[in-house]
Amino acid sequence: MPTVKSAGGRPIHGGGWMLGTNDMQDEFLLGLSRASRLAVVSVDYRLAPKHPYPAGLDDCVAAADWLIDHAAAEFGTGRLTIGGESAGANLAAATLLRLRDAGRATAFAAANLTYGCFDLSLTPSMERARGTVFIDGAAITGMAAAYAPGADLREPGISPLCAELGGR
Repeated sequence: MPTVKSAGGRPIHGGGWMLGTNDMQDEFLLGLSRASRLAVVSVDYRLAPKHPYPAGLDDCVAAADWLIDHAAAEFGTGRLTIGGESAGANLAAATLLRLRDAGRATAFAAANLTYGCFDLSLTPSMERARGTVFIDGAAITGMAAAYAPGADLREPGISPLCAELGGR
């Protein structure tokens, strides 16, 4: 079971699937928790390249499954949302896809996906974004190679934008 921490860092942290921890933004989410009077849970997932895909996603899914099964007893509510930033948003979306396929996604009422990359095979606009000030296509290509070496980057667990979403 991955580390799950109440009122901790971003629910699923960013860091290009390679950097960061579940406590890197504790103060921000502790403030959010206090202001909203909601429990905030963060996930410490295994990082690439030491632990390539699907290790990090498996950890996020295990944490989501744990919340579905235990949130009511641990936090006094079964009302759940999921979220993440950057790589964490990608992992949150991929987690929802895994939960959907297991018949458990309806446990989450909402998703907050902040500036995620949802197609690691690169959409045309990301492919054109070379040499930009922030993360560009070349950086995403390098992160994807570390996160999912040799994998089909259009696999929905890696690139949620490529998932079949019709009729669901």
